[in-house]
Amino acid sequence: MPPLRDDDRIADDSFLLRALLPKWSIVKGGRERPTSDSLLDSNFENSCFIEEELSIAEVQLLFPGLKLARLPVSVVRREGFALERRPEEAPVGCLKPEAHVVIGALLALERGDYERCARHIVKDPTVQVIHPVDPDVPALPDA
Repeated sequence: MPPLRDDDRIADDSFLLRALLPKWSIVKGGRERPTSDSLLDSNFENSCFIEEELSIAEVQLLFPGLKLARLPVSVVRREGFALERRPEEAPVGCLKPEAHVVIGALLALERGDYERCARHIVKDPTVQVIHPVDPDVPALPDA
């Protein structure tokens, strides 16, 4: 079920992290980005985490081997999507369930309009794809 209200306590300059299935990223014009399918759940909501509250590393532990989309909250809201905290729906093992949110349109949208909003979000140049850390590759020492 899509969000019932927008949580205005989540700042526009925050970022959301969304786990991406392998088929949910694409390289176009030399830039990797999520596909619009990554934001087109059949129930019109998408599960994300607030980066400032749950680190990239912590989200990667919940979804090992998957890429993450890093979505600016301002871009999500610009396209008419709202953010609603749903700690009770956080995955098992989530260290900070209150960082779990769902995003989606507050107002009922036709499927085509919903797809257009998702496409605008993922095509925004500020959206990033974060690759999983390979546990077999040692980290570089700090300079």
